[in-house]
Amino acid sequence: MKVKKVLSLIATGGLCVMLSTSVFAESTVHSTKKEISIYDEKFNTAGLVDLNLLPESERTTLQKRTKEIDAYMLKLGTAVSKYKYLIDKTREIESNKAVESNTESASSEQLHQQLNETISELKTIEDEGEKMGLVKLASSKDQKEAKVSTLSSYASDFNMDYLNLRYDTQTGMYLFDGQGQWQNDNWKSDISCAISAGCAAFQTYDAGGYDGFYLASLHKDITIFDKKMYTIKSNGNESIEWTHGSQDAGARGIGWKWQDSVYVTFGLNKIYNSWRQLGWMYFKFTDGVPTGSTVTFKAETSHTWDNTAVNGFSFAPWSIGFQWTTGSDHWEKPGTVNKSF
Repeated sequence: MKVKKVLSLIATGGLCVMLSTSVFAESTVHSTKKEISIYDEKFNTAGLVDLNLLPESERTTLQKRTKEIDAYMLKLGTAVSKYKYLIDKTREIESNKAVESNTESASSEQLHQQLNETISELKTIEDEGEKMGLVKLASSKDQKEAKVSTLSSYASDFNMDYLNLRYDTQTGMYLFDGQGQWQNDNWKSDISCAISAGCAAFQTYDAGGYDGFYLASLHKDITIFDKKMYTIKSNGNESIEWTHGSQDAGARGIGWKWQDSVYVTFGLNKIYNSWRQLGWMYFKFTDGVPTGSTVTFKAETSHTWDNTAVNGFSFAPWSIGFQWTTGSDHWEKPGTVNKSF
């Protein structure tokens, strides 16, 4: 596949270092003192790019495009989240049909109507992506279970259910997004008040230490121009952005850590702030399009509890994954897509 030589990057100074260990910072970028251009297929800066190093006209063009893509991806992610939420609620009601009342029956019909409307909305949004030049190259829904030891919750409680690689015909860049969510409410087992005397209303409780989420290219170095990461609460209608929190980037990808927590409402109902997770990165291949090669792209989440926490990532070619504090109270759930170029 020929790539339009419209947006790419050439660095005139500085070398990138692939990370085998890492420390979190507010923003981790590879930069150079000299200005860089976005009009050559190959460049020698891998990892997260400092857009301030671009010439003003090129920076403006790129920022406008990434703003459009960010708005679209959040709209798409919210629609997928709504769809998954309604699916869960529909199954919950259908499982209780044996004792269903007239009110529950009406509720079931309403949910089915909302679900059909959401499916139509999701299809429309997917079509919008194609119209704005985001062509889907690969997607995956078949995810393998992670190997786990003795746990409170399990990797099977979470599913990476929506992963896509897209090609931007306007820029010649690529967009990889990964999404997944909890399949149940077993996160309740990992909050501190579930372990101790009990939960008090109108209080927030941490669910173990920091959780983590990363996106990676397993076989080729990439240069990342834009990235975003969100979680959606278990009530299905409120997103939280973690993009500008603790992030770490390297030559093969980018990751974030954040504190997952539960808010206890009136009646001791619980709202989890990390029920669904979604992230994306907008990038080019550092050494040009890998024609003749197959590249695997991976999204993975790590959930922790008790005293374990995610405290870093490795993005070296031989070691891509999480790093944790002392303890083994964690599980991981990956998802991958493959693309031959």
